[in-house]
Amino acid sequence: MSSNVSAKHPTSEGVLIIGAGIAGLTLAQALRRHGVPCTVFERDEFPEVRNQGWGVSIHSTLITWEAHILPEIYDRVCEAQVNPAIGPDEVRGVPWINGATGQVEQSVPESKRLRLRRDGIRRALMEGLNIKWGKRLVNIEKFKGGIRAEFTDGSTVLGNALVGADGSTSIVRKFLAPTTHKLHRLPINAVGCALTMSEEQVNYFKDHVDPLYFMGTHPETDTFCQGAGSGSDIY
Repeated sequence: MSSNVSAKHPTSEGVLIIGAGIAGLTLAQALRRHGVPCTVFERDEFPEVRNQGWGVSIHSTLITWEAHILPEIYDRVCEAQVNPAIGPDEVRGVPWINGATGQVEQSVPESKRLRLRRDGIRRALMEGLNIKWGKRLVNIEKFKGGIRAEFTDGSTVLGNALVGADGSTSIVRKFLAPTTHKLHRLPINAVGCALTMSEEQVNYFKDHVDPLYFMGTHPETDTFCQGAGSGSDIY
């Protein structure tokens, strides 16, 4: 990363956010609400190039989201609730079941919480943002008063600051911490799978456990499970 860059550059694109995942888009929406110019750069060629995974629970950060994201964007985010019958303002806990008996043994304390589809959150957070697709970062150069980012397609942009939101294999992190950027991997393996259930089975959990979200473990196999969804989609 060089510091000998001339100040003769194109017009600044504000804060440069590398990565159009949920974190990068959330930051961009917060900057947008507070009037800070920004541009998001994503290595994928288009939004639907990859599966966005299952669901995500948001609870302790909801107050922050409401305070720093435009109301219309927050409303769109809430529409991604995995079970539309559950209102965004409901207060609820998270039951923990015994995987052998199906009985609820304890519960996470009640609070306002959302269980959202990742793809739905991402679509909502994209609205109104300046996102440039097919931009894979290859170099960062600092200079007095700004930063220059270079991409594999040969294009370069100037910004006031640069934020890395490009995941666990972050290229930005490699530039910022060239000797310490590698992840520390824990000696733990996890295998996840989805279980297809009948409507009757789904309704049992909705009626007797929780219609939005639950977790549990099996005392003999040490298997962890979680349930989340409306019964018609995979989360």
